[in-house]
Amino acid sequence: MEFQTSLSVDQAVNNLRLAIQEPPLAIVDLRTKLHLAGEVGPERVVLYREHGRSTWYGQFEGRFTSEGKATYLTGRFVQKPGGFVDSGAGFLIVWAFVLAIVAVIRWPSHQEGGMVAAALVAGTVGASMLWYHSRNTRVEVRLLREEIAAKLKERGA
Repeated sequence: MEFQTSLSVDQAVNNLRLAIQEPPLAIVDLRTKLHLAGEVGPERVVLYREHGRSTWYGQFEGRFTSEGKATYLTGRFVQKPGGFVDSGAGFLIVWAFVLAIVAVIRWPSHQEGGMVAAALVAGTVGASMLWYHSRNTRVEVRLLREEIAAKLKERGA
């Protein structure tokens, strides 16, 4: 991913530093206003959007380069491990497979309908958790890309 701006490297770094230093306006805004956070320098840029205590959505890692009158911020989006979401979803999906296998093995007793239903519910919830996490990550990358591009276009911030 590459962002281009007509600003000098120093001004582009300054704009992004100011963007990550903007505090939320009020305590109520802590839940609704997303805040750009991270560290910004000419050689290393790490940006992510602060979500209260949760920052597992992903981040941008890159560096500034200059070529002629153009300044480039080159880097890539890195998805941080989901931790609880991924491990919880993984557990539910494995549990669904275990329940399904047990239900199939014990099927002749005709009393395993509950296990089949539990396997379907656990598998569905686990898969939904993984889908929700990946969707949030894609949306977060798009929003972060738009915010970085907007901050690099501003002059005299």
